Amino acid sequence: QSMKIKFSSKHSAKIAGVLTALPKEISAAPSFEAYCQLNYNGNKLSNITPFGSGVVSQVLVDVGSLVEEGEVLIEIHSAEIADAKANFLTSIVDYQIKNLNFKREEVLSSQKISSIQEYQEAEAASKIASLAKITARQKLLNYGFTEREIVEIEKTQDSSASLKIKAPYKGTILMRNAVVGEVAEINKTLFTLA
Repeated sequence: QSMKIKFSSKHSAKIAGVLTALPKEISAAPSFEAYCQLNYNGNKLSNITPFGSGVVSQVLVDVGSLVEEGEVLIEIHSAEIADAKANFLTSIVDYQIKNLNFKREEVLSSQKISSIQEYQEAEAASKIASLAKITARQKLLNYGFTEREIVEIEKTQDSSASLKIKAPYKGTILMRNAVVGEVAEINKTLFTLA
């Protein structure tokens, strides 16, 4: 216990594998334990709920998943969505027909072939159809569809019941309440994202 070893020189100590150094001053942070509560940044925390009701057909993420902005989290089969898409597509066709009729009446009225009343009725019908189309488009926007998706619905004549819920921003899924086959309602939180 009290034995000391002395080397004849620094060189012989080095050959034996003994290294020496002077102590250095460092700063050590004191530690302590405390009870606390951890909260997420409220500006980057979302309870994700659907804009329409339906039945969950596919869940694409789970707790702990890292998601990108715009990434599809869940797909819901919704009769509301099918109706909204069908109304939008119908309103487009109705507007086209009524607008053509209005343009025809405009030409006939200018040539004094048609009455002013017929011209005004055609004009009113065209305006009403235009408003119906705008309202149907807005309803799709209210359900969370983007302008690009609405253009695609019009182009492909898509009247499916599919509603895809997307991540509003990049983050991590903290909580999942969605299960395939379960009813998803407007006031029910499906995911929490932070």
